[in-house]
Amino acid sequence: MKLNFMLPDIATYLKQKKIHVTPARCALLAAFMEHQGFLGHKQISTILGVSFDRATIYRTVEVFLQKNIIHPLPGTSPKLHYALSKDNTGYPSRYSDKHMHFTCKVCGTTICLETVPTPPVRLPAGFTGTDVEVIVKGICSNCQKKDGY
Repeated sequence: MKLNFMLPDIATYLKQKKIHVTPARCALLAAFMEHQGFLGHKQISTILGVSFDRATIYRTVEVFLQKNIIHPLPGTSPKLHYALSKDNTGYPSRYSDKHMHFTCKVCGTTICLETVPTPPVRLPAGFTGTDVEVIVKGICSNCQKKDGY
């Protein structure tokens, strides 16, 4: 996949987030902006090709996590997958940590369900919840079309 990663808006966005602009950071942000759903380290390396070493990719992922540009898919440790944290403009923003995810059982694609409200959880007396991680599993629309569901 050929990425157009030196777009001025990507560099401007990184500067606004107080992130030093580098080719690797621009390329990684472009990869997340062009990809729907989550990317793992292996997919990121494949998309970016041999242009950047693994250490550079890991460091860039860490910076993007710290700045809330991307967020991890819950429950995937130690092989984490990440998605762009975006608002309704398609540009990265601080994501709501109260959203669910959908994972296709056929192709493995995972997407954020940002518009689907996370159901409230009633905890027993004396318990305090700090995080809610919901992953809905099923068959995505692409696989349903392809496999005739």
